[in-house]
Parts: sequence; structure tokens; C-alpha cells
Amino acid sequence: MNKKDTSWGKVADWYDELLEEKTGTYQTEVILPNILRLLDLKKGETILDLACGQGFFSREFRSLVRM
Repeated sequence: MNKKDTSWGKVADWYDELLEEKTGTYQTEVILPNILRLLDLKKGETILDLACGQGFFSREFRSLVRM
């Protein structure tokens, strides 16, 4: 099945571009700050991002836990 054959495939490219903007998006302004507050990440911790889309959040988490 081609990715364009699915309902998600029709907006996947748009969503990828949206997350690359990194400012002013719902993900950066609302979701990320609240996830970070809930997780209370510490340097050196290990985080598993299992099948979570483009990895937007895992890249942000990595920047916080790197030693």
C-alpha cells in the first residue's frame, strides 16, 4: 500500500513540515511544555520513543537529558 493511499498519507508531508517549524505550533506551545512538566526529565536518564511519528518529542527530550 502506498502511503498516499491512506487518509494519513494525504497530510503526512504537511505535518512533517509543520513540526520542523518548531515555533508557534500546538506541539511546541502546549504539548511539549506539559509533557516536560509531567516527565520531569533529568540529565542522564534514558527515554524510549517507540513508534511516535517523526521523533519531534524524542529530539527535544534528548537535548534535555544529554550529559
